Amino acid sequence: MTRALHITSSHALIRRYYQELERYGARHVEHESALRSAFQGLLADSARLAGWNLEPEAPLRIGDRLVRPDGTL
Repeated sequence: MTRALHITSSHALIRRYYQELERYGARHVEHESALRSAFQGLLADSARLAGWNLEPEAPLRIGDRLVRPDGTL
């Protein structure tokens, strides 16, 4: 059974995410593909708290199209 999560803006995972974004900002790194790793880390860490796993960019076929969601839990 999945546990319900209550993550607020003061949660350690959120604080760590913003700290990582600040480190990127200090180096003037602002492009999406670089910042993606920080967000994927937040998603993966949050998912683990619920007993889930993150599968980043796993291909998914929808009709005739192949799409890659940013992440699947």
